[in-house]
Amino acid sequence: MIKREWRQLLEMIKFSLGKGKAPELRVETDWGKFYRICKFHKIQSMVCPGIQKLPKEQQPPEEILKKFQEAESMEIARCGAGIFTGRIVGGF
Repeated sequence: MIKREWRQLLEMIKFSLGKGKAPELRVETDWGKFYRICKFHKIQSMVCPGIQKLPKEQQPPEEILKKFQEAESMEIARCGAGIFTGRIVGGF
């Protein structure tokens, strides 16, 4: 049987991608553990949009939410830098 955290993670990924409804998160959700799982699998930026769409009372504590947002910002910057570098290198 899949542990609650993994089920919540899979539901959050679907929700973040627009493929499902908001996961039912409980007050006792261990957001630190949830973040560590996401970080281990390098999917913090993928689940960030879904986390931000949750009702405020279901969102993680501010310091953990900021970690997800920072990962999302870094991914956007990394993608942008890759596109920019490709244009420069492609010109040679």
